[in-house]
Amino acid sequence: MKYTLILFLLAIQAQAMVISDIMYDPEESESTGEYITIYNNDTTTQDIGEWWITTERSQKDAIIPKNTLLNPGQHYTIGDPNTTAELNEQITLNNDNSGVQLVFNNTIIDAVGWGNPSKEFFKGTPAQDAEEGASLTRIGYSENNAEDFTTSKTKNTNRIKIEITIEKQATMTDDETKPGNQIKPRAGQTRTIEVFTDAPAVFQNKTYLPNKGVAKIPLEYHMKPGNYTILTSKELNFEYLPLKSFIILDKELKIKTSPGSSAQGTLRIKNNGNTQLEITMTHTFTEIQLTLQNTTLQPAEEKNMIITAKIPQNIKPTTYEGTISLN
Repeated sequence: MKYTLILFLLAIQAQAMVISDIMYDPEESESTGEYITIYNNDTTTQDIGEWWITTERSQKDAIIPKNTLLNPGQHYTIGDPNTTAELNEQITLNNDNSGVQLVFNNTIIDAVGWGNPSKEFFKGTPAQDAEEGASLTRIGYSENNAEDFTTSKTKNTNRIKIEITIEKQATMTDDETKPGNQIKPRAGQTRTIEVFTDAPAVFQNKTYLPNKGVAKIPLEYHMKPGNYTILTSKELNFEYLPLKSFIILDKELKIKTSPGSSAQGTLRIKNNGNTQLEITMTHTFTEIQLTLQNTTLQPAEEKNMIITAKIPQNIKPTTYEGTISLN
């Protein structure tokens, strides 16, 4: 998405050509609000001309025009009419239990599925189904949709209810299969874990009473990663895993200046993970120098980051368009 010296930014981390965002259930009309964004996470420019999007309803739902180049760190959005996208084309995405593929020369480059999609329309485990008006956004590159995508709202949890009868023992939520208990934070959201016990559960000097054998304990997303203990009928230990994630709270940035001068703009960014972040920036301008200041973000911290545009003296006064990406 491009602006007049306006930089529309998407938060991304680190695999080559990937699907980075999907809006399949917009609050507005289904025919005017759906979109798919592709991201070049490689270090070289990619020719994505004649690549196409396959959905469960259409083998070639959208075809990218010939000779379309995508620079490192750039995004390319395919969206319904009336969306702000590089390619406006009617796309057909199912709201539930479906997926999309990025395809070139009949080879699947990437696939993202949600709910319970058909085979080959997801990688690893499908992502959680997003609520109306919420998009799936990539936060990782593990080749597992459930781990790599997040959404601010969800229709379903990522757990199923399991009834286990254990005599005089206590267990708790565990997100991984390796030994011990591991808990994964949710970006920007409070995570509620379940302790299966008939006794009160004490965590960080607070007591949680069980209801029908389950005590529910909230964990803030910005709680420091590390090892923790819950005291109940027995001692339960768990590791709260690190999460690197941030969101951009402003939708756009406009900078106006004159030749031979410098000007600044600010973007509000929030760390919605639990580790310190050092934000870096790449951009596509060749004549204009852009720098990013105030780049350190503590967990849960929200602040303005300063982008300085340095304009050469001999530059032609006109409107320059480009994109930047924050990592």
